[in-house]
Amino acid sequence: MELVMGLLGALAAAVVVVLGIFLVACVVPTFPKLTRAGQRSGRTLDDYVGRVDLGQPVLATAPRGRVDQLKTGTGAPKAS
Repeated sequence: MELVMGLLGALAAAVVVVLGIFLVACVVPTFPKLTRAGQRSGRTLDDYVGRVDLGQPVLATAPRGRVDQLKTGTGAPKAS
């Protein structure tokens, strides 16, 4: 009985140590990435990237996928 209790105690200690190492390895490197809430408040991803209006339908004639603009003629007009 003492052997079983000793094994369970050792297993629990090993689980705690491994979990602690995992948490430290995952959480500590993110601390430099965190900023205070007031530094850049009000800025969203749209402010950084630019607003993309996803409500507009895509035209049926709009090219999709990879398009060779030199062959399809959809590029800039040629200078005469």
